[in-house]
Amino acid sequence: STSDGNLVLDTNGKAIEQLVIPGFAKDARGDLSFTIDATRLGMLGSSVNHLFTYPYGCLEQQSSKILPLIAFGEYIDVFGLNSEISDVETLVKSYIKSWGMYQLNEGGFPYWPNGEHPSLYVSLRMAYIYALALERGYKAEDFAYNIDNLLTYIRRELAERQDIQYD
Repeated sequence: STSDGNLVLDTNGKAIEQLVIPGFAKDARGDLSFTIDATRLGMLGSSVNHLFTYPYGCLEQQSSKILPLIAFGEYIDVFGLNSEISDVETLVKSYIKSWGMYQLNEGGFPYWPNGEHPSLYVSLRMAYIYALALERGYKAEDFAYNIDNLLTYIRRELAERQDIQYD
C-alpha cells in the first residue's frame, strides 16, 4: 500500500513529515519502506515501471508506456528507469513512428495493432499524445500517423454519439 505522509510545521517553523501506519498492520509483521522525494513524481515510479513490464501489446498499453515518458522524460531517473531506457527521445520516436502503420483508413486507431475497427478511446489517447509531444518539443514529422485524419475521425465519432457530453 502506498500512502502519503502529512507535512506540518512545528512551532519553530521546521517541517515535520508525519507517517500514517495502515490500520491493517499486524503484530510487527510486514515491511516498511520510505521514499523521500522533493516532488510527488517519486510516488509514480512503481506505476511507471509496471507499464514497462506489462505483458500485452495493445495500443492502449503501448501509449500508456510512452505518455509518461513524453510528460516526464526529463525526470526519468526519478522513476528508476534510467538503466532500462538509455535514450528517452529515441524510444518515444520509435513508438510514435510505428503507430502510423496501425492507423485505419477512417483515421482512428484500433485497440489491438491488428484490429480492424477503430477505438474512440485509443484514438483520443493518440491525439492527446500528439498534442503533448508537440508541447514538449517533438515535431509533427516525428509522427507517422496523419493527425488531420485522426481529428476528422474523432469529430465524426463525437458528432454521432449522443451519449458523450463535451465542451
